[in-house]
Amino acid sequence: NVIPLKTAEVKPIVPKLGARDFTGFSKEESDAGRQMSNEAFAIYKKAITTRNELTSLKEQTIMQHPQAYVLDPGFQQAQTDLSYARKEADYWEQQLVNMDAGKEFVPISGFNPQTGEPILGQAMPATKAIEERVRMMVHNCYNAAQQLQGKLQEYPAKYQANVKSDLETIHNYRKQQFGWVNDERLLDYSVNVDGLGERTLKQIGEDVKRIIPSYMHSHPLSNVVSDLVISLRLKQAELTEALANQQVQQVKASEQDLVEPSSKARAILKSKNSKFGDDDKFVIDPSLGI
Repeated sequence: NVIPLKTAEVKPIVPKLGARDFTGFSKEESDAGRQMSNEAFAIYKKAITTRNELTSLKEQTIMQHPQAYVLDPGFQQAQTDLSYARKEADYWEQQLVNMDAGKEFVPISGFNPQTGEPILGQAMPATKAIEERVRMMVHNCYNAAQQLQGKLQEYPAKYQANVKSDLETIHNYRKQQFGWVNDERLLDYSVNVDGLGERTLKQIGEDVKRIIPSYMHSHPLSNVVSDLVISLRLKQAELTEALANQQVQQVKASEQDLVEPSSKARAILKSKNSKFGDDDKFVIDPSLGI
């Protein structure tokens, strides 16, 4: 019988430990690092990395700037709404003055988004009912303006709290999904990258950062992009190894087939008696044509 071949097991890539990475080190720091033991260098590197991270705080992403809230779409919309509420209140007040002077009432149906000016409706004779409605509209506009003003005053503190929460969410996601965020030593391992050869995980991340504009380097999502590319490179390396193992198994299977007899060339036992005796013998079945 043919012995079945063992199915090839696909194992995750175990990156190779690479040489010491001195990215972000000055020449003097690199020279000193080369003289250290592995244990001492690990502590030294962490200190240098921490220092570089603290230095990079000077280049925080624009959304972390104390005045960044003024660029937030929500803040800008609230400002626009406040401006329209005040304009509308002023317009209705002017209509009250006009009606008191015996002039016709001219309603507005909205505002021109390009100019911000009111879009006027058809003029009509003023009545006491219209005058009361206009007084109520003035009151509503001032209430809306007051609420929007309060929202704008609260926006800076709330915005910074939201930014902090959003950044923590992104960082926690990275910690859950990518092991090197919790253990930076993993970044010193390397995999083979097509066209580039052996690259440490940290070098792969640096390669990604080089194609990102410098003014975006401090953006938290640039780290996520880097993490995703590192993960992709790891998966590509795993797939390459899995395909190589599959090819090896196919070659072994082909070689095994070459030495196994054909299933048709089987011996058939013929016997005259119901029990084995001297007349029993093995013969090749003539019907097989061999």
